[in-house]
Amino acid sequence: MHQSNCKWLGHSFEVHSANNVTWNDVPGIYIFSAPKLDKWHPFYVGQASSFLDRLNRHERWDEAQRLGASHIHAIVVHDQERRDTIERNLIAWLQPALNTQHKGASAQANGIFANPSYRAGLVDALRKAAPVPSPSLMEQTQALQRLALARHLKK
Repeated sequence: MHQSNCKWLGHSFEVHSANNVTWNDVPGIYIFSAPKLDKWHPFYVGQASSFLDRLNRHERWDEAQRLGASHIHAIVVHDQERRDTIERNLIAWLQPALNTQHKGASAQANGIFANPSYRAGLVDALRKAAPVPSPSLMEQTQALQRLALARHLKK
């Protein structure tokens, strides 16, 4: 799996091999990951006010490598509030093994999403909000998951 970009919850991250990257002094979000079959597996999600300062000596990188991490996905995000929101949403949704914060929201959202009547309501709301001609099952599922997470995070 060799690609230069990867989308996580709609955000386009640059994909870097951990052995071949020089970090810039810019803020953003990063994900320690590894390719598994045909998709990426996240081990840790974090944010930095400077990739240069944070990623050259990250305290979780050795542990992530032991789990299989070989790549770092990064996106530049200058606004601190936006970084906080993106990081929180990614951790809640992806449930990376090495993150401990923000995980409760996902467990609660998954519980709500598993409820058939709530899921049916989401389907109806999604159809009314953005009707699309015959979306694939995967597209429908992804849209429902985004809507469920957005509704849960507003509470």
